[in-house]
Amino acid sequence: NLNLSSYYSYRSIVEAIHHYDIDESAGKNYFYFHDPITSLWSVHPWDLDLTWADTMYGGGNEPFKSRVLTKTSFALEYRNRLREICDLLFNTNQAWLLIQEYASIIHDFSNNPCITGADRAMWDYNPIMISSYVNKTKAGQGLFYQKASTKDFPGMVEIMKAYVVSRSRWIHSNILNDLEIPAKPSISRVGSGAYYANKLIFQCSQYQGTHPFAALKWRIARVGPGSITNKFFYEIQTKWESSDITEFTNQIQIPIESVEVGATYRVRVKMKDSTGRWSHWSEPIEFSVAEPDTVLQLRQWLKITEIMYHPPQGDAFEFLEFYNSSSNIILDLSGVNISSGIQFTFPQNTIIPPESFLILCKDSPENGFASFKSVYQIPDGTTLVGPFVGKLANEGDTITIKSSPNGAILFNIVYNDTPPWPQLADGTGFSLVLDVKDFNHANHPFAWRPSSRIGGSPGSKDPDDKPAIVFNEIYFPATQNTDDSPWIEIMCLNSGPINTDNVFISDDPTNLAKLPLPDCKLDHGEFVVVTNIGVLIPALENNKNLYLSSKEGQDVFKIHDHIKCQPIPQGYSLARNPDGTGWYILSTPTMGSKNKGFSPPVFINEVNCELVNSNNEYSLQFIELKKSETISNLITLTNF
Repeated sequence: NLNLSSYYSYRSIVEAIHHYDIDESAGKNYFYFHDPITSLWSVHPWDLDLTWADTMYGGGNEPFKSRVLTKTSFALEYRNRLREICDLLFNTNQAWLLIQEYASIIHDFSNNPCITGADRAMWDYNPIMISSYVNKTKAGQGLFYQKASTKDFPGMVEIMKAYVVSRSRWIHSNILNDLEIPAKPSISRVGSGAYYANKLIFQCSQYQGTHPFAALKWRIARVGPGSITNKFFYEIQTKWESSDITEFTNQIQIPIESVEVGATYRVRVKMKDSTGRWSHWSEPIEFSVAEPDTVLQLRQWLKITEIMYHPPQGDAFEFLEFYNSSSNIILDLSGVNISSGIQFTFPQNTIIPPESFLILCKDSPENGFASFKSVYQIPDGTTLVGPFVGKLANEGDTITIKSSPNGAILFNIVYNDTPPWPQLADGTGFSLVLDVKDFNHANHPFAWRPSSRIGGSPGSKDPDDKPAIVFNEIYFPATQNTDDSPWIEIMCLNSGPINTDNVFISDDPTNLAKLPLPDCKLDHGEFVVVTNIGVLIPALENNKNLYLSSKEGQDVFKIHDHIKCQPIPQGYSLARNPDGTGWYILSTPTMGSKNKGFSPPVFINEVNCELVNSNNEYSLQFIELKKSETISNLITLTNF
């Protein structure tokens, strides 16, 4: 019930800094801790002042030494760990840096005022030190740091650094003197030029040892300064480590998700023989990580083409659809990172073939994305990845796509749930679908439309079908009686005849088959009027959405049209004018016939706007006006 790996590390540091005042007979300077979760005991040091010199008290024989290290298998594992600590930490590179970092916490090596100077002034030069109260044969002023040749704090730091050298030599001569360990391997890089994050490939030398090969292991660790002043990363802190590779292979690719662009890392390898002996870690290759060499391709060809940000089934069924718009380039998404709202980093070897889709969802690959597939119809062969962390905000958000967790921004996608963004995608079961070819304009609300069907079309192109039928006129008198009852007029826009036996009106996107249309056949431009609309009265009264859909299969509906109801003056109707086009309020309802209302002489025909900030404010670029085709004379725009 002893945590052996923890004990091996503890015992290694005991030897490294000569923390020998821990003999069992003295029973001091260590604590035991029992982990209530693992039920394992561990040893922790205490009172470390008598260290960093060979002349301190004690023999270093704490209680577990004789009970653990006398066992052959345990002693071998301990030496493996001590060898590793010497390779990665207790050496003139890393230990010296660690000593310097901690010394810099209390001392300014530029000779500016600091705590070590204040401490020495307070105690080393205290007036009492030359008073009659002090035995001058044992104490006096200015006696701090006498061991150092420079008689100052930096000199004491150099003594500690020198001890790393002498103590390492002693450890290798007296403990790590096993001549049967495998030979220290060497490594080299595969490739040249910059160390691209997606192409960190290395190879090692062949195994050499007294006993047969058993395994090899690779590791990568960040080193050097971090973003905090005087804060360093140390090689002993592993960023990624392979499992024991029991089939010898001399190459490895470091997972892109284990590194950050711009940071400095060291890669090493070690080898184990059949007796359990590990070699020393190889000499490292140190490098700074560069942006993946796929950045330009990703910026040019990768697109988000569908967003399900507010599924009625709950957050667990959100998704993003990615599309490779290239006709001949395979996109490598390894390490591509998504942040803001949701967080996800694509694993190594994630690719999208040309003109293909990839779905990022919240479900787990461990169950084959079963929950996600139970709700959505996914085409065979579509790549699904996940799960992402967080959620797509229902009120809108910015999705940031980067080349790696700390890499360049590839693009941002903004979406929102307020007009003019499509309202049908906000909790009704429809998704947002990209509706422009130029992805540079993807942050405009008019660049998106609702999916043509509930559930969207994850993994396939969403059908951009023109509506076959539309709402054409709605009449809802404030005071209703048998002579003046509400009605809804439907118009056929289809080029050929359609049957209305599977067409419905509803105010509930989760129940689109609420009110069936009268069964009839409509040719292009013909109308059908629905008068028995009692189930829709609450929607008309409360200015809610109406949906016009057709049933295409079991629980599969296609939305042809939708409109948000609005107050209408008594005796007026809400109508498209001309028929099938934009909405107007008509003073004379035209039930079942062509709408006859005000025909404006000039129309706004095109508006081009550009998103200028994250608050959905727009800078108007131009407005195009068009003269009505029913007017032949010139129109003067004065006073328009």
